Amino acid sequence: MCTSHCVRPGAAGLPPAALAALADLYAHPAVRLLAGAFSDAGGQLFLVGGPVRDALTGCSGFADLDFTTNLRPAQIRRAVRPLGPIWAAGERFGTIGVQVSTPAGADKVEVTTFRKDVYTADSRKPQVGFGDDVSTDLARRDLTVNAIALDTVTGCLIDPFNGRADLAARILRTPDDPVVTLTEDPLRILRLLRFSGRLGAAISDELADAARTCGHRLAIVSAERKLAELDKLDELGPGRAAAALANAGHLGVLGQWIPGADTGPGRDTLLGRLGDCLSTAERLAVLLGHDRAALPGRLRALTASTALTRGVSTLLDTAAELSGPVPARPVLRGLLRTRDDDVLAAAARVRAVLDGVDSRVYTACVAVRDAEPHVRDRLPVTGDDLLAAGLTGRAVGAALRACEQHVRAYGQLDRAGALALASDGR
Repeated sequence: MCTSHCVRPGAAGLPPAALAALADLYAHPAVRLLAGAFSDAGGQLFLVGGPVRDALTGCSGFADLDFTTNLRPAQIRRAVRPLGPIWAAGERFGTIGVQVSTPAGADKVEVTTFRKDVYTADSRKPQVGFGDDVSTDLARRDLTVNAIALDTVTGCLIDPFNGRADLAARILRTPDDPVVTLTEDPLRILRLLRFSGRLGAAISDELADAARTCGHRLAIVSAERKLAELDKLDELGPGRAAAALANAGHLGVLGQWIPGADTGPGRDTLLGRLGDCLSTAERLAVLLGHDRAALPGRLRALTASTALTRGVSTLLDTAAELSGPVPARPVLRGLLRTRDDDVLAAAARVRAVLDGVDSRVYTACVAVRDAEPHVRDRLPVTGDDLLAAGLTGRAVGAALRACEQHVRAYGQLDRAGALALASDGR
């Protein structure tokens, strides 16, 4: 049975922060315009998914507004036509998009007919059927916390699967049988992991068992979607992203998500330290860096971009240079000249995760950088310039060192000054 709570301003029964956020969502200009248009068309209109879930946690930023209705696509078109430009790329799935013009600006929204989907064993793309009530539509959602609707006309919450209680208890369950839910669309396993990190929520025992049982189904999820879910972890912050990946390890699906990530030594230890990594590139460097020969193929299998592949390799190369005892000062200067601060810092984080301790080499690099503010300035002459000026053998190296010392001591040095220094040192 549906449970409902009125969220119009002044209503009771919800925590103050949630009530305020839901009231803001209900009063959103685009929501009010759409509610009026669908009422005039004789239809129902509900806000669903992320905006409602986030409002229940007290968050008021509504980036994406998704609606569901009993009207069919052609009827949706007619209802929203006066509100702004329409796009209908998803019409065969029941979805019509519209850019709603309001005094505050324009909001791109999507409205989808109530659905009841039918899946086949070899695909995560359903055969779409249309339904007639919101509860049936909510039943097909991935998690109970995402299966809550806000009636845009009455201002009441529709919560047939106790998603509010699960959200408050920070536990993740599915509206339907979890094995059925995850078998139908195994991408839901990765969404489950992301939401576990995002909400700081536990995964119910029944759902965890289902994820272990259905993990092999991730083979039918495209590599592009797997990488997209990995990239979305960046939005969570490092600690919550690490929690999502740790849960992937606990559920035995890490290797299905990131090919090769489950084969290296000390996986559990590294997963426990991933909270120090700030980006997808850093996490991939930690999880895949144990086998450099296999790394290019694994990144290709994940459809990593050229930039991401290069970034992971650069981090691993730099992390290797930041290992071991502190080298001589010229080596530290070389590191500073060939790596910018962001790369060095990211590689230091990778090194710290791999070793369990901060890199002494990185600390020494920072000390040199701070003591020698011009260390990254390019010398105005090269070894070839000095050879052309008549220097030979060791004199070239000595002249370059003299130029470096001058830059460290006095800052700028032009080409004429550098050649003069070289001539004096002959």
